[in-house]
Amino acid sequence: MNYSDIPELGTQQYNNFILSAIDNKEVDFSWRELEELNVIGMSDCAYISIENNRFRFPVSFTLQKQIAEKIGANHLTAELCDQIYEASFIKLPATILAASPEMVKLSSAIKFNQLVEVKRAYQSGFIGLVGKVFLEDGSNYGLYDPAAPYTNSRGIKLWQNIGSRHKSEPNYVDYSQLLMLWKNK
Repeated sequence: MNYSDIPELGTQQYNNFILSAIDNKEVDFSWRELEELNVIGMSDCAYISIENNRFRFPVSFTLQKQIAEKIGANHLTAELCDQIYEASFIKLPATILAASPEMVKLSSAIKFNQLVEVKRAYQSGFIGLVGKVFLEDGSNYGLYDPAAPYTNSRGIKLWQNIGSRHKSEPNYVDYSQLLMLWKNK
């Protein structure tokens, strides 16, 4: 698979592409038992291997709900996001692209993933959330980083505390809205 195979973000073709990739077992969910949390979680955001790199594909809340239902998984809560981040072995600093109309384009998602891969430097193991996720109520949350300006109730620094800006836009997607879910043991 190549990046040129991926339709533009936010289109029905893109959503169908991701759902088809799941059906064809091309998506790596990296499930792992998180004993300390008593759940089965993901050791990285869901990704497709493209050109020897991980493409952590962006999702809208609508697409995330479809995927969760399709694979029998659950949306994260802010508390569970924090616990997963704290339990992770590899904590990469946030990768943030400049705010612009380009944020919602596939080219930004590709650039974001390439920058994350440079930071990951082929380390393997349990990676903390590298983007934002939609929580179970449609709020977004994430971009953990020790240099971030905001601190949550657990004392963890991040760029995106619980935000409801896109709750009224269930089909909104940008480069940083990634897929991370959990399952019951």
